[in-house]
Amino acid sequence: MRLACGLTPTEARVAALVGEGLGVPEVAARLGIAPGTAKQHLGQCFEKTGLRSQLRLARLLGAMATPQGGRQA
Repeated sequence: MRLACGLTPTEARVAALVGEGLGVPEVAARLGIAPGTAKQHLGQCFEKTGLRSQLRLARLLGAMATPQGGRQA
């Protein structure tokens, strides 16, 4: 996903955790960063993907993780 969307490694980790259903405070705690920093990274994810919601970002992650044919490995 990082290469496809141009995300940095940290942005990709934030996006992946959001995709797992974590909120900004939980993402921050998991990564050992301030909530404001996690929010900034999430904002960059939205900017780079053109999305504006965590739900849509999670759906994008799911779609990118699903191989052609619609079945997950």
